Amino acid sequence: MVMSENKWEPDWYAEIDEDAEDSDYLRKQDCCPVCGAHIGYLPGYYYIESDVCPNCVADREGETWSEELIRLTDEYGLDKEEMDKIINKCKEMGI
Repeated sequence: MVMSENKWEPDWYAEIDEDAEDSDYLRKQDCCPVCGAHIGYLPGYYYIESDVCPNCVADREGETWSEELIRLTDEYGLDKEEMDKIINKCKEMGI
């Protein structure tokens, strides 16, 4: 699936502070540090290694959200049944 066809859109974007020294203020709001999209409600959010939203990952041609979860499930021996449910939700959302 090509991520540019992704229909996922965040509910809201945080205000980006260009004067901030880092993006910790965005991370504390569960927002993408690149574009400010709120991503804390996405399936598997707390298992993802990066805190970049699916759209920004797609722009960098990285793993999709679901691909990252599949990799992490194998790497860390996470509960396969529970992760399969989360991964299926991600795929339904196109991430």
